[in-house]
Amino acid sequence: MLNPDGSTTRGRLIRDREGIKFEEGEDSKEEFLFSPGLCNSHIHTGDSVIKDPPYLPLEKLVSPPDGLKHRILESKGDEEKITAISGTIELMRYSGTSMALEFREEGIRGIRIFHRAVNRIRNPPEFKVLSRPSSTPEGEELLKVSDGFGMSSTRDHSFRFLEELRKLCRKEGRLFAIHAGEKDGDDVDPALALDPDILVHMVKASPSQLRMAMDEHIPICVCPRSSVFTGNIPGKKILGMLGEYDSLLIGTDNVMINAPDMFREMEVASKLFFRDDYAVLRAVFNPYNLFQKKIEEYLIFDLKSPNFFNTSRIASSFVRRCSANDLIGLIGKNGFLLRRKVFKE
Repeated sequence: MLNPDGSTTRGRLIRDREGIKFEEGEDSKEEFLFSPGLCNSHIHTGDSVIKDPPYLPLEKLVSPPDGLKHRILESKGDEEKITAISGTIELMRYSGTSMALEFREEGIRGIRIFHRAVNRIRNPPEFKVLSRPSSTPEGEELLKVSDGFGMSSTRDHSFRFLEELRKLCRKEGRLFAIHAGEKDGDDVDPALALDPDILVHMVKASPSQLRMAMDEHIPICVCPRSSVFTGNIPGKKILGMLGEYDSLLIGTDNVMINAPDMFREMEVASKLFFRDDYAVLRAVFNPYNLFQKKIEEYLIFDLKSPNFFNTSRIASSFVRRCSANDLIGLIGKNGFLLRRKVFKE
């Protein structure tokens, strides 16, 4: 078993009436590697309807209401969006994602579209869905059908409106997440003033702003491939601080920019951002602690596969070079959810 701290424990997977669990045992053979299902802590599946746009400044690409993403979403019909999102969810499953935080635009309509897409997939990942209201009354309705709010930068909304939404989430015991520090630190202080449950990006926050967030123990989700795409790569000091943070999370961000593949995200996070495989592993598995979730699904890898054969460190190979092609099984309480061939010697 690959543990979140990068260590390994010998044993086997046991399935009983209570579900699937790992049982330690030194007598087990070293044939397969198990790991908890992967967690994608920030994804926008809605823009699956437009993949690989031209390189544009961040504002022209995703900022509401006139960014390319929002203009495309406005132009597409529900069925086209449902088909695109369901394909994305299938790909997430194929590449080992068991849990994800979905950030949904388009209000009530967006939530309905997403649920219809999920219902088309057999055994989808577990989602926490954060909606984005355009008014306080809409927010009240959205909290009946979502797990909280996932807001864009404080630049995009009146601060009073954001305060009202924060109060709603606190009252209903729901999550309040907000994007901040993606292109500069100007929106970080207002975001911190809202006392959010999750901060997304923070790669361009100042060291003092980042320290303030960490002192408040606010989980911070970075999206390395997205930051590379938009040209917002953090400096060494910020990367060092983030890499040491025990409430760090990792997500794949917009599907229009990145495939929702956590293996690809881990590789970039390690090689280009943190140069620390263990920090990346902790960040990927942190949502189990954050949301107090029991591990109910495990990934199975064949240690004879080309990417694991002759490895010097299993944790490093898992982070830096493992891919969906190395995944031979995904097992949960109801048995195998994904099963592929085993590599031969």
